[in-house]
Amino acid sequence: MSFWGELKRRNVVKVGVAYAIVGWLVVQIAVNFFPTLLLPSWTVTFVAVLVLLGFPIAVLLAWVYELTPEGIKKTRQVQPGDSVRHLTSQKLNYVLTGLLVVAIGFLIVDDYVLDEDTGASPTDAQPSDAVGAAASPGEAAAPAAGALGRLEDSIAVLPFDNLSENVDDAHFAAGLHDEVLNQLAKLRSLNVISRSSVLRYAENRPPIPEIAEELNVEAVMEGTVSYAGNQVRVTAQLIDAARDVHLWSETFRADRTNVEEIFSIQTDIATAIATALGAEISPEDRDRIDRMPTESAGAYARYLQASDHYGKTEFADALRELGLAIELDPDFAEAYARRAVIYAYGQITSNARGALIGMGSGDDDFQALALADAARALELYEGAALAWVARGVVHEVHYRWNNAEQAFARALELSPNDPAVLQEYSLFRMYRGDVESALELSRRALPVDPNGVLTLTGWARAAAIASRQDEAQGAAQRSVAANPAHPFTNMLAGQFTRDPALAERYLRTAEALAIGYQSVRLLGTAQGYLRLGLESDAARVLDRYAQLAEDAQVGMGDWALYYLLRGDMDRAYAALRSAIEKLEAGGADPGYPSLEGIVATGTTDPRLADERFQDLLERLQALRAD
Repeated sequence: MSFWGELKRRNVVKVGVAYAIVGWLVVQIAVNFFPTLLLPSWTVTFVAVLVLLGFPIAVLLAWVYELTPEGIKKTRQVQPGDSVRHLTSQKLNYVLTGLLVVAIGFLIVDDYVLDEDTGASPTDAQPSDAVGAAASPGEAAAPAAGALGRLEDSIAVLPFDNLSENVDDAHFAAGLHDEVLNQLAKLRSLNVISRSSVLRYAENRPPIPEIAEELNVEAVMEGTVSYAGNQVRVTAQLIDAARDVHLWSETFRADRTNVEEIFSIQTDIATAIATALGAEISPEDRDRIDRMPTESAGAYARYLQASDHYGKTEFADALRELGLAIELDPDFAEAYARRAVIYAYGQITSNARGALIGMGSGDDDFQALALADAARALELYEGAALAWVARGVVHEVHYRWNNAEQAFARALELSPNDPAVLQEYSLFRMYRGDVESALELSRRALPVDPNGVLTLTGWARAAAIASRQDEAQGAAQRSVAANPAHPFTNMLAGQFTRDPALAERYLRTAEALAIGYQSVRLLGTAQGYLRLGLESDAARVLDRYAQLAEDAQVGMGDWALYYLLRGDMDRAYAALRSAIEKLEAGGADPGYPSLEGIVATGTTDPRLADERFQDLLERLQALRAD
């Protein structure tokens, strides 16, 4: 008898096939259910190795032994006439048939139940097609589910649950979450949802599949941070959004006084997530995520706290923590870069400006401070994208627009999917008159920042200036749906919504939500009222603005817009001329956004057709040529 014939006679082949099917089922069960039981990812690998090692053992046992009525005997001890292998072979046929039915059933369940499609798939639909029904002011409706299409290789990292009541620990946990996002964003093969879009789930957290559907992602990560003295314990788990099952989970421990251990948590999480999602990590990506920003544990702790304050626009606290971080490590590039952005925003953003003035900085210091910190950051690390953003903002508000263009382009090259970079660049392009480019940049930010205030309002403004009114209206209403308690979203929706009654409701909500000096929001709300013919309401908002602006050191560009809305053309002209003279002398005006708003309406507002205003606008255009 041939060797193959002997293998079949001894049922070795059938035993091998039966073992292969059973082994495959065991591995599939481990893959699908071990993460749900919060077992470490290595346990799945361990089971697979055991199954592989068991195969030759099973085949060998089938060759050496035979099952007889008297029990298991070695094959050589069984006389040919006493063998019952033919009966065993028939029983194995039934076993194999049953196992094949089970395996086919498992495949069907895995494909159509465990991996059920949510109905969202990657699409090339334009964002303008994605806008759902308008939400009324104050309603917390979410953006249309799946509106932008499910992103491939995408993940949302939810804010970490801080298990400590200590305030510093809370800032540390939030900063650690921010840096994990930054690490993931360095992997260009991943689409990482921005911090601004996931913060809404910090308190009220719906089921994971619902979150994934709102954000259009394939996977969601959640985690906790706990403390015991200097020891930090971070537990993270990655969840397949469609099936709501765990893909990976792990617990990391580190000494807070050891920056290498803290930083390794971020790197290990980024690597594990990329591996679980099957995303490629290029050598360049590996270099970026392995780079340690500082060797000082104290400096890094301060930086993490500053990151949390910065994300909440608590600029005074962020500046304080960044200053302490730089004192502890004078070579901390990222700390310089983030501080440079705050200094740059101090030229035009009221809360950053207030923080800087409160810490002793004057108007003339902002440019110098921002450029000095940006230069130091880039000297230490050329890849610090935030430093290029700071340079871009400084050059932009001083009308050095060629320099600004170069800076923003470099920032985008370094961080092509960063919504903050995309929006700053979009605003610059919008002010420069390249509205189609501005709109394209705004749209690029939408997939990774679907709930962000700046992303959605920037999209709405760019669409409006590009004369795409339907898209502008839809974008503005969607920004309210995602951020119903934000005055700026309601103000823009009031300006761009065509239904007068609904627009009025948005504007009244914006007026009620505006707290303190917020020039763009108050002046924009007054503009919206005037568009609707509600002159008494506009006058009330302008009165409020004037009272607040007296103590807020607002720019002359803001005053120029204020007087235009009041209809006081002489004072509007004087304020506009003062702002332009300051710019021509090399300074910057905090009312820069209002100045650009005046330029944008210069061709449509008949009041600006007066020769003296046209002369001023020509002088402003001449500054842009630099």
